[in-house]
This record gives sequence, structure tokens and C-alpha cells, in this order.
Amino acid sequence: MDFTFLFLVILMVFAAQSGIVAISAGLFLLLLLTAKGKMLLAAAFIGGLLVLLILGGYKSDLLVVGGLFLIFILLVRADSGTGQPGYPGGAY
Repeated sequence: MDFTFLFLVILMVFAAQSGIVAISAGLFLLLLLTAKGKMLLAAAFIGGLLVLLILGGYKSDLLVVGGLFLIFILLVRADSGTGQPGYPGGAY
């Protein structure tokens, strides 16, 4: 799974809660540029919306936890299609 995306969103949220807009914007741009698929792009946009709400003055812990949980679910769904490679059973 690509939990690096979730880690970068968490850093972006921490920067927004601290009032450091430049770092939040830079991390959002980094997430947009490194998104490899539609689900990762959607996770980046949800993180950006979360940061905009925080910077707009709506600082709720429930908002942060809910947004991060939604991003986690998106990342798990994006990775669920790529299963483990099959191994042959039995002894040789």
C-alpha cells in the first residue's frame, strides 16, 4: 500500500493547523504531482479540501479524523486490486 500519501497528508494537516500555509501548499502540490492513479489523485484533493477547511477556521478534531479515515479507505481500495503473486503449492 502507498501509505506515503497518507503520511504526507498528515504532515500537510499539521502544517495547516500550525498556520504554515507555504508548507501546506507545497505538500499539496507534491501530492498532485506524484499521484499515479485516480484514487491517489482523489486522496490528494480530499487532503487539500481538509486543509482549506482548517485554514478557513473550521478546526474540528472530528473533521481531521474523518478526512484522514476517508483517505485511508481510498488508499486501501486503490491497493486491493493488486493482490499478492501466486505461489505454487506442494513440495518439490
